[in-house]
Amino acid sequence: MRQLTITLIGTCLILFCTLFVPNITQAQGALPDGWVDDGIPQEAFDAVNPLVIEQSSQAHQLSTPGGIVSRALDFAFPIAGMVLFVMLVWGGFEMLAGSFGGEQSLNAGKSRATAALVGFLLLFCSYWLMQIIQYVFGIVIL
Repeated sequence: MRQLTITLIGTCLILFCTLFVPNITQAQGALPDGWVDDGIPQEAFDAVNPLVIEQSSQAHQLSTPGGIVSRALDFAFPIAGMVLFVMLVWGGFEMLAGSFGGEQSLNAGKSRATAALVGFLLLFCSYWLMQIIQYVFGIVIL
């Protein structure tokens, strides 16, 4: 149940980012409605904005929702590995505590370690499934 909740929250976050992230490819001089030009030249802002620099490959990558999700996935897999490690250590401590007389703690530790491994296995398989789909159909997903 907990993994389903986390999956639903992650899906909602991805949908939120794809629907509400503004498009940064608008005209550079245009101001949104309600904004007032305070006399600071646009070049001053562009000089410190890494997404406006023409040589930046991130500007092109982060200009679409798919690019944003792909960039986020670069960080998601290492974070998933760290979460796996923490959950395995936590489950191990629960199993150790359960071996000293608490059968309930022993079972909780086993289930936590099993859930961590199954969750990571699902993530790993989904990544490689996307890689296979990319190779077979010749498209770029991730």
